[in-house]
Amino acid sequence: MTRPPPLLGYYAPVMNGEAALYFAVLRRSVEHLLRTLDGIDSEGLNWHPPVKGANSLYVLTAHTLANIERNVLHHFGGQAYDWYREEEFAARGEDSESLQEQWAQLEPKLLALLDSATAADLDSLYEHPNMGQVQGRAVLMRAVTHAREHLGQAQLTRDWWDAQANR
Repeated sequence: MTRPPPLLGYYAPVMNGEAALYFAVLRRSVEHLLRTLDGIDSEGLNWHPPVKGANSLYVLTAHTLANIERNVLHHFGGQAYDWYREEEFAARGEDSESLQEQWAQLEPKLLALLDSATAADLDSLYEHPNMGQVQGRAVLMRAVTHAREHLGQAQLTRDWWDAQANR
């Protein structure tokens, strides 16, 4: 799969500049998140920090990808979806390959949708389950901020795993 260069300017000629920004930040966030999983074994991937409510790196990544999909493709893009929250937060994996594949399938869908987004789409009102009726840009910003929050959690979780395992 050929990836476009990570520069925002690459998208500007074809994509609405604001939509290009959301896409670029989402892509960069997921790429950083996936790099956080580099070199980690299944034990580390599924390890939960000893803090109530903390999630494993696998869950944080699976949830982040699912949240991006829900917010961008479904809440903003209007595509149907099924969501099983309990399964998402109980996810486990032997390696990060399935997560990388999930991103490889999701990324072109995001690009296609956001490439066709207009200023009117960003201004239009959408019904969001957590925010109520908001503009399209608010739905996309929700995807961005949520991804960035979980990236930070994943980086701290990875540092904690490495420190406690004396790596």
